[in-house]
Amino acid sequence: MQVLEGAHIDLETRLKDHRLGQELIEHQPVYAIYDASRFFTITPEARDYLNSGVLNQNRKATAVVTNNLAVRLIVNFMNTFKARNSLLKLFPDEKSTLDWIRERMLKEGQNSHMGGKHQS
Repeated sequence: MQVLEGAHIDLETRLKDHRLGQELIEHQPVYAIYDASRFFTITPEARDYLNSGVLNQNRKATAVVTNNLAVRLIVNFMNTFKARNSLLKLFPDEKSTLDWIRERMLKEGQNSHMGGKHQS
């Protein structure tokens, strides 16, 4: 997913985006990449909704691409103070993000051949 330059994200928009995303993935577990490198604003209600744990639903892992300090602070807060069922990690660029996702997918494939043992 990519945040558009100058976007304003409110709760109604975030709820609609979440619903459409769930329909798109047919409620199956996925790896998600959010490109939050562009300037955008988010209301406190939409931010609280994201902090509520909704990103844990149907996620194997979530990568956020950004150099934006405010976004980095929010993601670090979510990692520090919110219980997570899946990994959430920050990246400065798309290449390192894709490398990490590929690595996770390879480990997952190896785990499925090892009786489902979890590796981090």
